[in-house]
Amino acid sequence: VQLWSVKDEIKQDFEGTLTRIAGLGFQGVEFAGEFGPYKTNPAGLKAFLDKNKLQCAGAHVHFDQLADARFEATTAFYQTLGCANLVIPMDARGASDEGSTAMSKELSALSTKLAPKGMRIGYHNHAQEMAGEVGSTPWDVIAQNTPQASIMQQDVGWTTVAGKHPVAYVYKYPGRTVSTHYKAKFAPGT
Repeated sequence: VQLWSVKDEIKQDFEGTLTRIAGLGFQGVEFAGEFGPYKTNPAGLKAFLDKNKLQCAGAHVHFDQLADARFEATTAFYQTLGCANLVIPMDARGASDEGSTAMSKELSALSTKLAPKGMRIGYHNHAQEMAGEVGSTPWDVIAQNTPQASIMQQDVGWTTVAGKHPVAYVYKYPGRTVSTHYKAKFAPGT
């Protein structure tokens, strides 16, 4: 479960929400910047996850969290959680081919920097990355200009809103879809 989907609940009752998620049978969670009482205690959070038989499947992190000044602290936090997949949730540069090309260079550099730590970088789409002709969207630019190890985390709701076929992109970039976001009912703006 991507914890952004329960962002209001998790702010009110972090531990209770994760406990309920585990009780529903989910085995992993993807963090989205909210850690409740464990904001500065990754070891405590790992113990809580273990107690509830949950794994950290990934995390949404912004580029600034992986800048040189914060890189070691950010990666150490997620390594403690056993999290190997860090995904950029959105960037304004993803709205254009030029911006996506520039962003791809940054993603590629992060991929190289994260690899010795056993971690991967990825990118999550919204409708803006899927704009344009199939094969030449900003999403295609990102996929074509980042290493094979980089995750292309597709949000099928946004892909569909942009008029594209989600499964076609899974086949177009094999091995890149490590995680996917699904919405039971999609309303633009969510």
